[in-house]
Amino acid sequence: MITRRAVWALAVAETVVWAGTLYIFPALLIHWEDDLGWSKTTLAGAFTLAVLISAAAAPLAGRLIDSGHGVRLMTIGTIAAGGLVGMLALVDAVWQFYAVWALIGVAAAACLYEPCSAFLIRTQGADARRVLTQITLVTGFASALAFSGANAVAEIWGWRTAVLVFGAVMLFVAAPLFHVGGRAADSGDPGDTRAGAGRSGSGALRVALRRPAFWLLGAAFSMIALSHGVLITHLLPMLAERGVATGVAVLAASGIGPMQVVGRLAMMSVERRVSMNAVCGLSFALMIAAMIALILAGCRAVADGGVRGAAGRRLRRHRHHPTGGHRHGARPRGLRRGLRRPGPAVHHRAPRSRRPWRPRCGPSVATTWCARAC
Repeated sequence: MITRRAVWALAVAETVVWAGTLYIFPALLIHWEDDLGWSKTTLAGAFTLAVLISAAAAPLAGRLIDSGHGVRLMTIGTIAAGGLVGMLALVDAVWQFYAVWALIGVAAAACLYEPCSAFLIRTQGADARRVLTQITLVTGFASALAFSGANAVAEIWGWRTAVLVFGAVMLFVAAPLFHVGGRAADSGDPGDTRAGAGRSGSGALRVALRRPAFWLLGAAFSMIALSHGVLITHLLPMLAERGVATGVAVLAASGIGPMQVVGRLAMMSVERRVSMNAVCGLSFALMIAAMIALILAGCRAVADGGVRGAAGRRLRRHRHHPTGGHRHGARPRGLRRGLRRPGPAVHHRAPRSRRPWRPRCGPSVATTWCARAC
C-alpha cells in the first residue's frame, strides 16, 4: 500500500503542474495581451494548439504507463514542462509563442491528472480510489496558486519573471516529488494483485470502444471541460470589461479550485445515500443555472467550481470501472482523455469584445452554447 508521504508528494506535484501548465495561461493572458501587443485570439490559438496536441498524445501516454514507464513519463514530462514554461520568458515573436506552447502540450500529456490517475490505478488497483480522492482534494488549490501567485509576481516584476518562477518550481519541486512519490507507489511486488490489477490485456482498447458508456462519458467530460475552459480563459477579461477591480477578479478566479474542494467534500458526505446519477444530474443542472447567472450577472466562478468539483470527481470514480478502469488499462483512458481535451480548445477562439460586455458578445455566446450542450 502506498504511504501517506508518497500520496502527499504526488498531490503537491500535481498541484504545481496544473498551476504551471494549465492555469498559467488564463492567469497571464491579460499581461501577455498588454505587453506583447497581440490579440487575445492570436494568443489563445497557441493554447488551443497545446490542448489539441496534448489530446493527440494521450493514448501514447497511456500505452507507456501500461508498459510500466509511468514514473519516468511523469518525471520527464514535468521537467520538460518546467523548462518550456520558463522559455516563455524569451518569447518575442508569435511563432515562438506557438512553438513553445505546442511542446508544452506534449509535456502536459505526460504529467497532468490523467496520466497520474492511470498510473495509480495500474499500481494500486482497488486502493487507487482512496489515493485519487486525497490527491484531487489537494489539486483543487491549483487555480488559487496560479491566479494569485502569477499575478502577484507579474504585478511586481513582470510576467516574464512569473513564468520563470513557475518553471523553476516545476523543475525543482514537482519533478522530484513525482519521482519520489511515483517510485513509492510502484514499489509493490509485481505479482501482487493490487499492483498487477491495472495491467491491460490484449484488445482492451477495442473492448472499451464497443461500450456506449465509454463514448457517453467521453462526451460528458468534453462538455464539462468546455464549460470550465470558457470560464477559466475569459473570466478575467470579462470582469475587467465590466469594471471589476483586478484584485477582486483574481480573487474570484482563485476561488474556483477551492470551491471544487468544497463540492467534493459535500459530495463525499452524501455519496453513500445518493446515487451517482442523482449527483451528476444535479451537477449538470447547476452548471446550466450558473451559465445563466453569468449572462445575467457576469460571474459564475464560485458556483461553477463547486458543482464541477462534485460532478468531476463523481464521474471520474464511475469511469474507473467498468468502461475504462483498472481492468482495461490506461490506453482506453488516454483515448477518452483525447475526446475530452479538445473541449477547452473550442472556446479559445471567441473574440474579445472592445465594447462593454453584453450578453451577445463572443464569450457569452460560447458560454450559452456550453450550457445548452450540457
